Amino acid sequence: MSGMQKLGCVLFALSALPVGCGGAAPEPDVSTPTDTLRILDTLTVADAGMILDVGSICYDSEGNTYFFDRVQSRIEKFDSHGAYVRSIGRRGEGPGEISVPGGFTVLGNDRLLVNDNGSMTSLLFSTEGDYLGAPISWRSSVPWDIHAMGDSSFVGTMLNVENGENGVSISFDVNRYTASSEPEVCYFSKEWNWSPETSHLLYEDIERILYTASPDNRFFIAPDAGEYLVQVYDSEGSLLHLLQRSDLQRVPKPDSIIDFEREAFERRAAQDQGYTGGYSPDEYYPLIRSLGVDAQGNLWVQRGDSHPRVTFDVWAPDGGLLKSVVLADTPEEVIEKCTVGSGGITAFTEDTGDGMVLFSLGYD
Repeated sequence: MSGMQKLGCVLFALSALPVGCGGAAPEPDVSTPTDTLRILDTLTVADAGMILDVGSICYDSEGNTYFFDRVQSRIEKFDSHGAYVRSIGRRGEGPGEISVPGGFTVLGNDRLLVNDNGSMTSLLFSTEGDYLGAPISWRSSVPWDIHAMGDSSFVGTMLNVENGENGVSISFDVNRYTASSEPEVCYFSKEWNWSPETSHLLYEDIERILYTASPDNRFFIAPDAGEYLVQVYDSEGSLLHLLQRSDLQRVPKPDSIIDFEREAFERRAAQDQGYTGGYSPDEYYPLIRSLGVDAQGNLWVQRGDSHPRVTFDVWAPDGGLLKSVVLADTPEEVIEKCTVGSGGITAFTEDTGDGMVLFSLGYD
């Protein structure tokens, strides 16, 4: 038995998903009730400077909000009313300093965790900003796009490159980690055979994969955000539900957006030796823009069929669609994505060159 089999890795054939199995939810009633959100506040940092990057937005058990600024290599903290509290961490290579950030989350035990590619460690901080050490060391890379799961675990992505008889293969694995760099469960894996002619497919596929996790140890993944299909798994990787809708239509992107996305990607990929050109952005906005779990364990799916209007579907833990939620306010800036967690809902705007704006959303 291979190491991946021992982990109980769930391999997905995306073209042959078991949509007819017992875990699938029926198509929801589109007459589901609708609630309305408002913009409650705008989050601003202490020096009123521009927010240039929002790597992750997370919440602690007290309702405080944190976002990680990868440009500044620091965490910004706001209280439950949206008031700025402090910055945590800074760029550097000493103890408690962050040089090449790879991911950020707030664990269920209220420890702030930053994965740093520079030191190849996971750094821990208290909610007061105290550095608590680096309990996990990594080998060749650190997990990225990390999300807290349970009390002290997190899920994150690892890319693994192997040379074999058939050439170079690259695997994308979403694993659960707790106290070491050894994965406990692999929830999702996808593999590509690399070649100069197809290197762009890896990047195009990866940007369509969305996932999150919950305090009650469930894992949620949309393998292709261009489709409305979310798979829900328990802590050991057993399928619980398939959440799906077939009544929604994708919105085409303007040519200007497609050109902007292509140019932005080419700039980022300029130093990537594995990329040999050919990247093409999706011509349509995704049907799923983000996933998040609220304090009641409900999954919030930010929909893309009404973009730029912000709309959510809210799914109960049993797999039923509870309601839809829309943002009544229309800010001047276009909202890119929203983060839903136990502490609330935060939206951030597209970066148009003048910095990004963060809004706290809620009910009147």
